Amino acid sequence: MEERILWRWAAALGVVALLVSQGFGLFHGLAACDPARNSILFFEYARIPADAARIIANDTCRTAQASALWYDGLAFIPAYGSFLILTALAAGGQLRWPTVAAVIVACLCDEVEGLTLGSILAHLPGDASNYAILIPVVRIKFGLLGLASLLIGGTLIRRRTWLILPGAIAIAASALALVSVTADSRMQVMTLAFAIA
Repeated sequence: MEERILWRWAAALGVVALLVSQGFGLFHGLAACDPARNSILFFEYARIPADAARIIANDTCRTAQASALWYDGLAFIPAYGSFLILTALAAGGQLRWPTVAAVIVACLCDEVEGLTLGSILAHLPGDASNYAILIPVVRIKFGLLGLASLLIGGTLIRRRTWLILPGAIAIAASALALVSVTADSRMQVMTLAFAIA
C-alpha cells in the first residue's frame, strides 16, 4: 500500500483511538471508586486482594468497572492497536515488523489483563492466582507499547525529514513511559507520556 495512504489511515485511526479513549468518561459510576480519578489505572496496578477491595469500594464502582472492561476490550484495545500498527507500517524501515509484533503482543496482554480483572470483579477481591497473572501482563503490556512507540520514533528520526521532530518527541515520551512502567508511584506520569508519544 502506498505510504501516503498508510499515513492517512494511521491519522484516521489515531483520531478514532483518541475519541474512543474519551468514552471512558461516560462511565460515571467510576467516580464511586477509590480513588475517584484514574480508578481504572489503579485497578490495573493492584498487587494484592486488599488493593482491589479498597478501589472497588461499592457495587456502583464494581458495575462501572465491569462495563469499562467490556468497552476496553471491544473498542479501545482494537482502536489503539490498529493505530499503532498502521503508524509502524507507514513509518516503514527495517523495524516495522518487530514493532507490529510488539503491538500485537501488547494488545493480547491487554485482553488477558481485562479477563483477569473481570475474574477479580466477579469474585472480589480475587485470589493470589489472579494477581500472579495481572502483575506481569500489565507491565509487559505497557513495556511493549513503550518499545513500539520508541521504535516508531527512531524510524522517523532516521528518515531525516520534517518527521525528525515528531520522532524525537515520540522517543523522549516513550523513554519516560518505559522508565515508569515498573514504578507504581509514577503510573500516572507513564500514561501521560504514552498519550504524548
